[in-house]
Amino acid sequence: LKLFWLKPRPLFRMLAMHAVARILQPYQAVVRCNHPGAAASATTHHCRACILPTRQHLQNFSGKAAATAAAGRAITDTAVAAGVLWSPGIKGTASSEERLARAIWSRVKARGVAELGARGASSAASALRAMALATQKGSHVAEFAVSWRAENDIRRLQFLVEQGARWDEFSRGLAVFERLTPGPRTDPRSFAKAVKLRGKLAVDAGSTLVAEVPSFDTDAANVLVKALAEFPRLMGSRAPRLVAVPLQESALRVHMCFPAKSSE
Repeated sequence: LKLFWLKPRPLFRMLAMHAVARILQPYQAVVRCNHPGAAASATTHHCRACILPTRQHLQNFSGKAAATAAAGRAITDTAVAAGVLWSPGIKGTASSEERLARAIWSRVKARGVAELGARGASSAASALRAMALATQKGSHVAEFAVSWRAENDIRRLQFLVEQGARWDEFSRGLAVFERLTPGPRTDPRSFAKAVKLRGKLAVDAGSTLVAEVPSFDTDAANVLVKALAEFPRLMGSRAPRLVAVPLQESALRVHMCFPAKSSE
């Protein structure tokens, strides 16, 4: 039995090498060589020292990779051309959010308004943190509105950011806070309706309505942003002015400043 097992080994080795050669054939250079064991055929050989990707294959591969990358950048390139600042998504970092905050003020100073785009929960949460940083780092608050926008049957969040009052002036107008805290499982539309009702009561009571979520609770921040995006549909011109601020790196607070009744 031992002899029977040893004798077929060269056959198995030959079959294995043949299978490997078939797999590597598309990548194999068609060249002649003088290495021991090289085949005499002009079209192929079995010299393992010469199995290299062909230049044409590398060119085809790089061309396909470039086309794939270009397709992935197409939406972003269009948005950049239109002046949209995209909020970082799942791979976003604190540094990228700080850069976005600086870009917001640069765009506001240049054009009067900055447009942010966000897709997905991580991107929406990053946009909220970036706008809070913009308020914290600037001499004025970053006032924003958010709504849904559809492009090529794909929905995204659109933030429009403008320069608000100086922080000292803004803070003087704040009254007693009425705090709402949406959770990661809160229904955004229900929360938006609750804000609409509480907003009327807050105006009557002379208080300020605020919503707070943990800074790095992506799901809760996403719920809050989606709820804020319902305001234009639910309230129209009565929608509140929105200002996000960070609270000692532990939470985000969004001030919802409703217009007074006398402005109707």
